Amino acid sequence: MTTKISKTFVITSLIIVMYILNLTPSANADKYPGYLYPSKSPVAPASNHLQLDKRGPTQYDPLFNETLGVVKKFFYDTQANLSINFNPQILVKVTWPIPQSGGEYTPGFAEHLFDNQTALPFTRVYFVGLPDPGHLAGQDPPAQGPYLITMLNLDSPRREDPISRSFRNFLSADYYTFGQNLNTGKDKVWNQPIFEVHNTTAVLSEYNRPLPWIGTGNHRYVILAYRQPASFPTYLAALNSQDPNWTTNPNKFNISSFAKDAGLGDPIGGTLVWISSNVTSI
Repeated sequence: MTTKISKTFVITSLIIVMYILNLTPSANADKYPGYLYPSKSPVAPASNHLQLDKRGPTQYDPLFNETLGVVKKFFYDTQANLSINFNPQILVKVTWPIPQSGGEYTPGFAEHLFDNQTALPFTRVYFVGLPDPGHLAGQDPPAQGPYLITMLNLDSPRREDPISRSFRNFLSADYYTFGQNLNTGKDKVWNQPIFEVHNTTAVLSEYNRPLPWIGTGNHRYVILAYRQPASFPTYLAALNSQDPNWTTNPNKFNISSFAKDAGLGDPIGGTLVWISSNVTSI
């Protein structure tokens, strides 16, 4: 009897331990604020994302509480502050095209993507939380801007030895809000204005598609938005005169120094996505 009880007890205990071990990593991994050091492979599409069509938000997973506080905490938890004072006033969303289907995809904050999902330049940028200046019926509100947007790889060529940090994937100025507030009141997650922003001048540093090396895991990519001062064209002209080729070398781009020299101040918002190679081995 004692032997039977002992065996039953041992088997039951093992089952309980295995159950806990199997559940705990998944439960912890899926908790806010995301994966600080991701171990899971990205999936496409993931569930925690905002889908934007031409009119605005159509679907959002309310379990992922994307707020200014969440974004700020995640930036600092992942050491993505880049020696900048990151105190976001708005949320930033970007949309990548999907060549296979002709559609588009707007990932959620801290979502995991494969590099083939971001092969083409993002085609839309949205600011969530800009004040709505109001407008007459049937007319667009006054354009707000200009803004500067940059995308950086913090883990180039690998997280353990990021000798190319930060690798500049994109830099463009003269973004302005375009059209009316896309939040028509139907959005149940954000009670905030949502504006699409467009750049009105040539891109400064062309889009370098994310290409994390095979076997280097998930790389942190940040997209930051800055208010652009009236003096920026003067600074840019001086920079181009001093170093005409500065836009062609994306390695070791110091956004903190650039922002200081250009008079950009602190970023007004940003987002972060994890991107890894879609090839697992050669």
